[in-house]
Amino acid sequence: MKSISLFLLLFLTFSLQAQVPFDEFFTDRTMRFDFMMAGNSTTTKVYPVSFREEPFWGGSLTNLTDPFGYGNFRYEIFDAVTGNLLYSKGFCTLYQEWQTTAEAKTMERVFHEVATFPFPKDKVSFVLSIRGRDGKFSKLYETAIDPSGYFITREKPDAALATRIMGTGDPHTSLDIAFIAEGYTRGEMEKFRNDVKRMAEIIFAEAPFDKYKDQINIWAVEAPSQESGTDVPGEGIYVNTALSSSYYTFDVDRYLTTQDIRRVNDYAAAAPHDQIIVLINSTRYGGGVYTTITAPSPQITSSHLRS
Repeated sequence: MKSISLFLLLFLTFSLQAQVPFDEFFTDRTMRFDFMMAGNSTTTKVYPVSFREEPFWGGSLTNLTDPFGYGNFRYEIFDAVTGNLLYSKGFCTLYQEWQTTAEAKTMERVFHEVATFPFPKDKVSFVLSIRGRDGKFSKLYETAIDPSGYFITREKPDAALATRIMGTGDPHTSLDIAFIAEGYTRGEMEKFRNDVKRMAEIIFAEAPFDKYKDQINIWAVEAPSQESGTDVPGEGIYVNTALSSSYYTFDVDRYLTTQDIRRVNDYAAAAPHDQIIVLINSTRYGGGVYTTITAPSPQITSSHLRS
């Protein structure tokens, strides 16, 4: 009885959180806000960069505000006239991880970040908050957004870059995972698509994904590189790739990331997506934040992902 009561309490809590009608406030496209986070181990500042319209909104049309409160940061979209909350999302950053390093105690650095949300029909307010040591959020940055403004970039991404590898579901009711090629040359795109297929097979062999295969779409997004592979600074290896990925993030040999989040999102705009995975053309073990992973060899199975 206690478990049933707890379930009902959670259900009522989530149900009571008002969700606005999507079509009344948003269009079925994405507003992207690029900004910089800068500071050191104890300070964080935000600097705006640009706004962009993207052609696909791959998220839900009904669940627009985050009921869980996860993440060290949160952004919220408020109606400019009524002040009502329209959309919210929590997230974590590589920047805040860097703040815990020894380097952050002696110098300042800047990291590119991206926030995406449904494209609003009317003026809204964007509020970015940071979680304090007490667990509470406090406002870090706020800006007004006019969706009709001519400084919003409206360039269309090359949709031909995206191939649906698996799934036939509606992006608004399905989980859309976009794999982006990194360290694959133009001549290696067939290899990239095959690597994505193998990754999808590994994912669908794992619970709970094996039970929801019909609700997941897998996309392969081509981002051609001039050279194959990725940087390994500790060994003097540097290659020219589309997303500038690199091992030795924070001087950890297996920590493989890219800090070029702008370019990652430029390519991801070619497909509807809930999750972005940068698939790196390397057999060397590694990965990191923003879900960067190396391409699987044919011998890799789901058990390797758990290890």
